[in-house]
Amino acid sequence: MFYTNADIVDLNNQSVTQVWHLKKGWNWWSSYIHVELEDLENALGTSGITINAVDYTSVLYESGLGWAGNLTTINPAHMYQIEMAEDCTVELTGQLINASSFEI
Repeated sequence: MFYTNADIVDLNNQSVTQVWHLKKGWNWWSSYIHVELEDLENALGTSGITINAVDYTSVLYESGLGWAGNLTTINPAHMYQIEMAEDCTVELTGQLINASSFEI
């Protein structure tokens, strides 16, 4: 389960900071801002274990090696499963997605 709060919106350029509170274990995750996979991986740091996509692609965090796997991008129309080693607050800033341009 994830919780979103403390969203900060800059209406001049639609830059949004989205905050998620991820719990130890498995969490469902999605975003309404454009998120690069590398930015998500960096925000999770060593607290993240696995990110699974609905198309069965994934990345896994290996101590000393970083993130590796066949997941290459984050699709705003998809949900992801993120496994956490510990509770973690993730904060990312990006541009709002245009929801009408994605089929869910």
